[in-house]
Amino acid sequence: MAVVYDELYISTMREISVCRKKIGKLKRDLGEMERKYGMSTEEFIRRFREGGMREHKDFSVWHDRYEGLKNWEERLRGFHEILESR
Repeated sequence: MAVVYDELYISTMREISVCRKKIGKLKRDLGEMERKYGMSTEEFIRRFREGGMREHKDFSVWHDRYEGLKNWEERLRGFHEILESR
């Protein structure tokens, strides 16, 4: 019996694994910020965008990690769409 390698499937699954790991790490990082500052990320982002948060290094990092999470989640959705369209 011959083994058939589907490079698109293999590569996509590898990328999905990378995305999931990165998303998990970012969610843990966001959870640490939530505990440290006693507010949810959603509350922080709302206040940050309204300009109600003082400039603080942690706040820039928190915002960047939130944006990074959204980007990685979008990337993950794209890879799932590739698999579903096959």
